Amino acid sequence: MEKLVTYLLDGKEVPAGTPGARAVETPAISPEKGLYEGGMTKGSCAYRTALFVDGGKVDGERSVTDAISGGTFDNSGLEGGVIDSDNIHFNGIMVNDSDYQIKNLTMTADGSGGNDFKGFGAGIAAFGKSNVDVDGYVFDGKGAVRHGVFAGGNAPEDELTVTVKNSFIKANGSRYEQKAEGMCSCPWMLGISPDGHARDTMVDGYSSVNYEKDILLSDGWGVLSVDDTGDTTEFGKYSIEMQVKDSVIDVTTEGSNDPSCYATYAIGGCRNRFYHCVVGNGAESDAYLALKSAMRPSNVSYDYQTKKYGMTYAAVVANEHACAGWYDGCEVTTKYGVMYHKTNNVRYVPGAGDDSASTLPACGVTEVKNSTFRTQGAAFLVKACTPVISVENSRFCSDQGVIVQLMTCDDPGMGTPAFSETIDTSAPVARDPQYNPFDYNRKDVKLFRKFDVKNMIGDVQASFRGCNDKNGTALNGSFYNSINVETNGEGMLWWGQNLILSFDDCDIKGACSSSVATHDRYSYYLVPADNQYGGIPVNADGFEIAGSWDKPKMHMPMPEDFNPGEGDMPPMDMPGGMPPMPEPKFYFTPEWDDHGNLIVVGKEKLKPELGCIVSRDATLLGALNNTPAPTVNNGVWVSLKNGSTWTPEGKSYLSRLEISADSRILGSVWVNGDQVIPEAGKVYTGDIVVTA
Repeated sequence: MEKLVTYLLDGKEVPAGTPGARAVETPAISPEKGLYEGGMTKGSCAYRTALFVDGGKVDGERSVTDAISGGTFDNSGLEGGVIDSDNIHFNGIMVNDSDYQIKNLTMTADGSGGNDFKGFGAGIAAFGKSNVDVDGYVFDGKGAVRHGVFAGGNAPEDELTVTVKNSFIKANGSRYEQKAEGMCSCPWMLGISPDGHARDTMVDGYSSVNYEKDILLSDGWGVLSVDDTGDTTEFGKYSIEMQVKDSVIDVTTEGSNDPSCYATYAIGGCRNRFYHCVVGNGAESDAYLALKSAMRPSNVSYDYQTKKYGMTYAAVVANEHACAGWYDGCEVTTKYGVMYHKTNNVRYVPGAGDDSASTLPACGVTEVKNSTFRTQGAAFLVKACTPVISVENSRFCSDQGVIVQLMTCDDPGMGTPAFSETIDTSAPVARDPQYNPFDYNRKDVKLFRKFDVKNMIGDVQASFRGCNDKNGTALNGSFYNSINVETNGEGMLWWGQNLILSFDDCDIKGACSSSVATHDRYSYYLVPADNQYGGIPVNADGFEIAGSWDKPKMHMPMPEDFNPGEGDMPPMDMPGGMPPMPEPKFYFTPEWDDHGNLIVVGKEKLKPELGCIVSRDATLLGALNNTPAPTVNNGVWVSLKNGSTWTPEGKSYLSRLEISADSRILGSVWVNGDQVIPEAGKVYTGDIVVTA
């Protein structure tokens, strides 16, 4: 039987070779124990843990209980105690097929984890048929993929449940970076810097996880993550449910003065919901101060520093019918609100002739109710996919003045070192021959590899209700659809898309318009040239810069034995196969000087044509400048009802307009070149222009 060795010095778990440390041998925790094994968990199972609870009993043979200082424990629970790890991979408490209570545990972990897809190196990890209740837990982790809580259920019938309350959990992944067996940083094409190396918590497979009155922190990458989601057993049923109440979720500046992080990641059949939470910019909030004052004394400092838009996203919503929601007075302060990436959500519109409406429920709907979003960019950043958004009596404050942005996907594809786009917004754009700007665009799709959905609407549907002046939640901001060309990445399901906006009892002050858009900034530019690379790299002033050219890699690095199963990583619906990779055929990596400036090698000023973004500048993705423009592949529908008022700013281009008798537009309306006064209940389609 394989033996693992843990070294202890005065109760602290330390690296091998530490002078004076004594060795403790434990048998390996074998895979037959039923620990989580999903598509991303390949590799070592060399768990070493202070306490292993299995089948309702403490497994003393496989536990290093001398690593627990103070406190008491038995087969039903642990109370008090400190676990101090000054080494890599060591777990605190592992619970498998057991009901277990953990109260007032403190764990400090100074060293990287092994794999957060399977709880390898977690503070508390729950598996199988377990119900784990955690109260007063304090975790301070330093190191790549060193995570505070893990939940992984192999099957829906396990009904794995983890509840964490009155706890402080922090992951500082910027320390002790090392290669992990699973992912150890965020893919840069999500618009998050790959410099972050820890997800504070992780949920896999089939699980129900609840957080209440907690402080949850990461210094980069992610805080509350869901990944490797289990196969959905029936359409509309979620494999993972996460609820977070009365908590603070934030990014710290411990690893960088310019951090990059998401508050939560939702993928596949999962639903992540937040109630009365502070998300981002919370270090001086009343909520944080109250939670901090209620925390029990420990040897861990609960103080932290952050910055206003240090949190990049309140949520990333990706794949199939994943969703997230904010309720009961959530206060969100993030660079963007929700970013949608390869999302298929399903909602049917009454009377639209949906073949599957009677058999398939609405699912994957993003909800924001009675909450506030403060963002630097768009509150809802939709990257060429099909989310459904439902907002009620909520306030949006965007520095850029954008509430919804539907855009061409700027994900260049896994393994691709650069994103590029044409920067000439006046260039003619080819029309998508299958796209209809005046009616629903539909597709028959297979979701989760097994559910045939007929006539799924492929347009973005965003509805707003009760956002008005009298409630103090008027929609002061704009709504843009800048879809224009075929995707140059992996995220686009269809070429043309409508942005369908429904306003019920709302006051809107801004533009609702088709637009052309380019990114706000680029890493470098390309001037067309007749060479094998297809261009000359230049800086913003047009002078050639130093660097190297390479061929793109066409795959994402994975462990050698990675072999995803049938239920792993729900695929995109990609009719016709993968989209073409972007030009140029070779990719340029610039060189920077010690001050972070591009190194200029040319003396002749050239005119750039393409703007390019590389992984170093991942956070430039998603940041757009919009110019309202006539519809090509990017129709915008506006429906005003129940006393809604739209005060347009500038010129808005629509493809469809409908207004109720008690609603109004405080501006002028032209339809196909003729000025009209919109009639109640009449649906106008065509080239519609609304001006202030």
